[in-house]
Amino acid sequence: GERLAAAHADAHARDGGPVFQVGMDTPQLTPAVLHEALAAARRHDAVLGHAADGGWWGLAVARPALARVLVDVPMSTDETGALTQQALTAAGARVHLLPERADVDTWADAQAVAQLAPGTAFAAAVASAARAGVRRVGP
Repeated sequence: GERLAAAHADAHARDGGPVFQVGMDTPQLTPAVLHEALAAARRHDAVLGHAADGGWWGLAVARPALARVLVDVPMSTDETGALTQQALTAAGARVHLLPERADVDTWADAQAVAQLAPGTAFAAAVASAARAGVRRVGP
């Protein structure tokens, strides 16, 4: 959480606008989804996109001080999204929720997300890996 909070502060210092952090394990996101999130970030204190596994796929905050709540939120658990939302609300933020999305943590996730994003480089990579016999991802 400390590194995430620092990243928000650093990015905010560059242009003063809201900072939107996107999980790198959500390759199905489109430019339209990102534009929606950024537009919401200009109208709300915080924007949060919950992930189907209990985490979150995206977080925007208008002020870096709000990202400091991440320091006390355990990451990579099935409660990370809910705890992040609770912490933001407790800090006085008006939180706008984006649609829930799946993220990619397992081979089954990769296959499911590839089906949600046909025609993408990610879908092609998953298909290629499947043809090569890959049946799991991660350590």
